[in-house]
Amino acid sequence: MSLMRPLSSLREDLNRVFSDLEQEFLSPWSPGRRRLGEPEAFLAVWTPPVDVVEDEKEIRVKALVPGIKPEDLSIEVEDHTLCLSGESFKKEEEEKGNFYRKEITHAKVFRRIQLPTDVQGEKAKADFENGMLTVTIPKSEETRRHKIKVSRK
Repeated sequence: MSLMRPLSSLREDLNRVFSDLEQEFLSPWSPGRRRLGEPEAFLAVWTPPVDVVEDEKEIRVKALVPGIKPEDLSIEVEDHTLCLSGESFKKEEEEKGNFYRKEITHAKVFRRIQLPTDVQGEKAKADFENGMLTVTIPKSEETRRHKIKVSRK
């Protein structure tokens, strides 16, 4: 048995623990930090809900990221991990009336997803429609399921 496999498994377990902690502490309802020099600004940090689907050839991750423009999203694949992040900014100021509460000025999305198998990150594709991000990542050839034909002798 190779020493690398137990270490790889340990790394996957630790990544899963940290992903769970991020989801717990950066939940959709927890407020973020105020930015220096912007006392009125409110930074909302949320973890978008995701669906992860695996088939024979690829893994598809769908993430709900309303209010974020596709050009403001960052998507990275490293080892067995997909990292989604993005920000939205509200730059225009409304001068009519007095604000009773002004919280929606800046929002940040962050989610790290543990992938179930080895993937070809360099071949990943992302589509965005109506606030739904879909990332499709091909599995690596080594981890794809191969059918073996049994021959008679």
